[in-house]
Amino acid sequence: MTQPPPSEPPDLRQRILRVALEAFAERGYSSTSMRLVAERAGCTKPALYYHFGSKEDLFRAVFEQCRTGPEARLEQALECATSTRDRLQRFAQVLFEAVANDPMPMNLVLSLQARPDQAQPAVDMAAFHHRGVQRVVEMLRPGIDAGEIRDDVDLAEAAELVLTAVHARIYLATKGIPVPADSPRRIVDLLFEGLAPRR
Repeated sequence: MTQPPPSEPPDLRQRILRVALEAFAERGYSSTSMRLVAERAGCTKPALYYHFGSKEDLFRAVFEQCRTGPEARLEQALECATSTRDRLQRFAQVLFEAVANDPMPMNLVLSLQARPDQAQPAVDMAAFHHRGVQRVVEMLRPGIDAGEIRDDVDLAEAAELVLTAVHARIYLATKGIPVPADSPRRIVDLLFEGLAPRR
């Protein structure tokens, strides 16, 4: 196995991923060169290629990190949930906090959805979205058994509504518009209570 350069700092791989994320999000795939990433990461090109054999490998690693970033925090939050409403609120809260702390991963995902670079490796955004829908369906399904959700509700459709509301807020957050602290509760209340006047 190829050995890393002896002077390489231990956190170089993560620094490469970070600067590559920023470059891909800001400049797109075609305009991001391995030379640029190496310069921004403060390493040599051989050190960069030691960690990532090609620009395509680097791009895929960056996208995978964006896809799985909040997973650990989300699992921890959902373990403590006491109801379906609580699960959905915690889900939204974790995503809002992740974007508030670092909007760059979502900037890249949004750019891949809105204006994919024709030269970049194929990314299955439909599958990415489907995984998100299934994740929310899993949060909703216990609500039927608990009597919190009607048994005739199309859970996939309900999940799409949740994701649409959450993603709209996330998009605004990436544009510098803060998400109000009570947004998760209001989104979930609207889902459960609807638009009609209370009887």
